[in-house]
Amino acid sequence: GDWRTKAVIAGGEDGNVVIWDLAQQGANGTNREAQVIAHPGCVWKVAALQSASSDFISACNDGHMRIFTRHASKSAPPS
Repeated sequence: GDWRTKAVIAGGEDGNVVIWDLAQQGANGTNREAQVIAHPGCVWKVAALQSASSDFISACNDGHMRIFTRHASKSAPPS
């Protein structure tokens, strides 16, 4: 894929999944946070779904797995 559509996604003990969009550069040349997704507890793991390069899954200590997409055509419209 195009490097401009790539992102780094991480989950943490603070209950957040953080997505850094590699195409967005801050003023000093560093990548800035593109999005933070809150979860109800510690995020144990995030992984890319091989079936689609824009989708990923998170596993939380509440026992649920959640699937997310970065592809706008797959997203629900904002309310």
